[in-house]
Amino acid sequence: MVNSLLRPFLPLGPEVVVTVMQRLGAICFPIMSEADALALAVEAKRFKYKKQPKEYGKRKVRQEVSSCLVSEGAIGDFASSLERELAVFFGPEAFESPLSFTARNIQRYRNGTLGIEPHRDESENRNIVALLGLEGRGRFTVYDELDGPVRVRWTINPGDLLLMVAPGFYGADASCRRVHRVDEIVGYPHRYLLGLRQYVPSASRQGEK
Repeated sequence: MVNSLLRPFLPLGPEVVVTVMQRLGAICFPIMSEADALALAVEAKRFKYKKQPKEYGKRKVRQEVSSCLVSEGAIGDFASSLERELAVFFGPEAFESPLSFTARNIQRYRNGTLGIEPHRDESENRNIVALLGLEGRGRFTVYDELDGPVRVRWTINPGDLLLMVAPGFYGADASCRRVHRVDEIVGYPHRYLLGLRQYVPSASRQGEK
């Protein structure tokens, strides 16, 4: 049974949520109080972070971010609970394979830095990508194309969950991967964001950046 994590979704029902996600590429809504998100951020601050390259991919996408993997503790428990609830909410017919967030990491952004320039996620991601704001805030923008107009834009605050369509969600192929950007980073001194992905390394190729 779906519990309070997805309560904001329940009045809408999965049909409405799926329609919004397929039209916009993503959806964003609060699932916990700021205080609860900040409690998870306390744990996140204990981890060791690795600074990511300033540029990556064929397009040399610029980024300013550090990250670490996470599997245990309160954050790991939350990730497992969310995975189960999303699987129940959408139902097995929504996913190419059973939903399983095999790649769980925390991204750390320093206040006022670049974030990540417009890009597409790797095609090895499957079903959905989930992002939860833990501390600080940042702007998440979805574009029609790499050089196209803005389709939708949200500010992700502590406790906000963003779900983004990935290949395999209701039969979507690699063309579903929306161009998106992370910027307007605010954090004192850092912003923390939990990222959950179902990563399939056997996919044929890495996505266009």
